[in-house]
Amino acid sequence: TVHFASFSADGSHLSAVHSNRRLVVWNLDDRTNAYSLADVTWARFSPRLDLLLAVMSDDSVRMLEGRTGRELASFKPGGRPSTAAFDSTDDEIAVAVQNKLHLWNWRTAARREPFETDQNIWSVAWNDHLLAASESSGEVRVWTLRTKRSRRLPAHQNAANHLFFNPAGDLLVSTSYDGSTKVWEPRTGELLLSTSEGFASQFSPDGQH
Repeated sequence: TVHFASFSADGSHLSAVHSNRRLVVWNLDDRTNAYSLADVTWARFSPRLDLLLAVMSDDSVRMLEGRTGRELASFKPGGRPSTAAFDSTDDEIAVAVQNKLHLWNWRTAARREPFETDQNIWSVAWNDHLLAASESSGEVRVWTLRTKRSRRLPAHQNAANHLFFNPAGDLLVSTSYDGSTKVWEPRTGELLLSTSEGFASQFSPDGQH
């Protein structure tokens, strides 16, 4: 069973984390197994660069070269990481550990003070100066990093299992196990669209669909 899957930025590779905690990366150009890695609980390609972020069973987070799997940097936030997100430059990542978001610059090893939520974090999204996290209660918290102030969105009845911004960063989508998908204006918290059927997955590259 595949738990997490993602495409590389150029569409040439596909990563999959299986239920046995093995990460497998496929080269789609020649349909071969590029490499695999054991003891991985979550992984995702960068949407822009040749990078793959992996959360490991030993509670570390590793930045890998996407095509080869070569380790570029590693980080232990303290506690057990569950999910993560790249920032808009791919220099920093936000790593969720229970109810805290740890911000790590993998190029310089610099760390920022963690952001906290009231309950455990299920999903994370980051676009420019806006950082969003969903809680197990169904609430979504959106921080403005410049001011460190946050806005609470009473989004769902159950946990939001997926958050993502559109390319411009002026729309935030949350999907939940309660069956609903909602589209928000993240700076104001205004609910723009809500549906109870189907789960949104991602925006098209131009942000129009």
